[in-house]
Amino acid sequence: MYYNFTKPQNLFDYYHFNNTLSDSMISNIFEIISNLNFAQGNLAEETQDVDHRTSQVKWIKTSKETSDLFLFLANLINHANNEYFNFDIINSPEAVQYTEYNGLDKGKYDWHVDSSSSPDDSYIPIYRKLSLTIQLSDPSEYEGGDLEINIPDPEKNNIIKCPKEKGKIIIFPSYMWHRVTPVTKGVRKSLVWWVGGSPFR
Repeated sequence: MYYNFTKPQNLFDYYHFNNTLSDSMISNIFEIISNLNFAQGNLAEETQDVDHRTSQVKWIKTSKETSDLFLFLANLINHANNEYFNFDIINSPEAVQYTEYNGLDKGKYDWHVDSSSSPDDSYIPIYRKLSLTIQLSDPSEYEGGDLEINIPDPEKNNIIKCPKEKGKIIIFPSYMWHRVTPVTKGVRKSLVWWVGGSPFR
């Protein structure tokens, strides 16, 4: 499957596909996570701070059943990278994160960057370079929960809201500051994955 895309204006912008993920593919994702257990969403430092982040997550690891999903996500990342970013990246050893932000908890994730990560079971240090997120909820199912990115501007902070359509695929450099604003009603569901490589030079 090929997707049309909108290129960023610079390396501090996000990249998104004009197409959205099909309902059947979204259903397949929910089928994959149906037997997984929730865990509290942690910060990158593996500390708990509900004032900074409130969410529930499930981790999708590589397996025979999930190989098609990982291949699909890798193709999206590689397409965006080849078309625009041209970062030195390798296949990611990280699990895919399914996340829910619940309005009953005022679910949110305040300003952060997706920091470097080196999985415990890997001797190869992986530095996150590209972050991918897929919207799995229809905007009518929740209120708030905007994915916002702070694009540096010499005159002022330029905070932009990313598209919220169900199935929307967004990719941006992992060093960019971003957040999910509090969900005030309903549940926002999303899929997140990171790909990296050697340190930037």
